[in-house]
Order: sequence, then structure tokens, then C-alpha cells
Amino acid sequence: MNKRVWIAMAIALPCVAVAAEPPGKKPRVNPEFERQFNNVDTDKDGKISKEEAAQKAPTLAASFEGIDTGQDGYLSKNEIIAAQQKVREGFSRRLQDADRNKDGKLSREEAQAIPNVSARFDDIDANRDGQLVLQEINGFLRNQGKTSGTQ
Repeated sequence: MNKRVWIAMAIALPCVAVAAEPPGKKPRVNPEFERQFNNVDTDKDGKISKEEAAQKAPTLAASFEGIDTGQDGYLSKNEIIAAQQKVREGFSRRLQDADRNKDGKLSREEAQAIPNVSARFDDIDANRDGQLVLQEINGFLRNQGKTSGTQ
């Protein structure tokens, strides 16, 4: 996936929260993700077509082909969850790389390595201490998901 798609997915689908489950068990999904998925799945067939995504979640539609790993023209919950996991892993690596002093926080200077984080630094820095921790970034993304719906 290209960088634009990763950023779009990170902003578009922040509400996916897959709990760690033993192999073979169905992953638990965040209720907000369920709500958003059901909102986009207008025909209630348990999958999202490109047309449904285009109507209800244009950002998701823009990333559709990269998420549709089954190449069947539909997005399942599992495909979206897998794509979101890849995004989280990639974003986590970018955060670790940006944290040059390895203190688990991003200073304003370190955040410049991730332009979309740097641009919203003050919005993300919930406690206004001039440093970002993962909890603040996750909280910001969760709130973005609630205010932007599925887009």
C-alpha cells in the first residue's frame, strides 16, 4: 500500500480494536467499528461493496482495492481488520523510528519525522506537556473516528 492509503486508513478506521485471541478464535471487534461497518453495509449482507463504500465512506472507497485481499469486490470485517492491523504496525514502526532518544515520547522536533502527526501536534498533546505519548495519539485517533464517522 502506498503512504497515502496508509494515512487515509489510519484516519478513516481508527475504531477497529481487535483483542488478542488464541488462534482459531474469532477476534472481538470494537462496538464502534461494528456500528460504522453496519452503517456502511446498507444492504446488510455482512460485507461492504465498492458502491456502499463510495456512498457512505469515500476514504474507504479510495483504499478499497488494497483492502480487498480476496479480490471479490467486497470488504469483509476480517479484511478491514487485517488492513487496519497492517496500518497500526506500520505506524508503530514510524513512531519508534521518530523517537530518536527512545524515551517512549515524541517531542515536537521528533514528531516532524511524521508530517501528519507534526501538523496536529497541539491537537494531539492532550496534557499540553509538549510531548506525545501513544495514549494521546490513540485518543486523538479515536476522537477523530467519532467526529468523522467512517470517513
